[in-house]
Amino acid sequence: MSWLGLPAESNAVGRANYILLAFGLAAILIMSMIMKNLLRMQQDHKVSPVARELLSSYGARMCADPVVKIETKAGQVEAKVTVRPLAGVNEPRFAREVGEFVWRRIGVEERLGSVVVRTVDELDGHAVEHSVPPPFFMRGSAPGVGSRPSSSAASASTAAPR
Repeated sequence: MSWLGLPAESNAVGRANYILLAFGLAAILIMSMIMKNLLRMQQDHKVSPVARELLSSYGARMCADPVVKIETKAGQVEAKVTVRPLAGVNEPRFAREVGEFVWRRIGVEERLGSVVVRTVDELDGHAVEHSVPPPFFMRGSAPGVGSRPSSSAASASTAAPR
């Protein structure tokens, strides 16, 4: 007789069931860890390369990961960047730096018309949108952005009236 009061032959079958149960639970645990790792890897791939570069360049001055979205409205391509700078960071200057980074990184290849950087305050959550013009060297190359005046127009505007 076994400790359960059953014949000895049925006790061996009972142990086999417990062993199978242990293997099944171990397999479930391993599969859940694999799926969690796969989900984390998929979320990492959803982050745009520009957002990753922003995080590596300006991460010390941000309290959260940046979000970069490229939208097309009526043929005009616009980059919208949301950042959460740390308390004490000059938000307008930081927004200009981030916007110029985006212009240099994707401005020409995406044919951007505008870059809008939205800064969200770390403490109160107040959001401010900053429209960032392209850097000086790109002003004539981006569509929809005011280009430099021609030399004749510039000389006519600076000449004194007679």
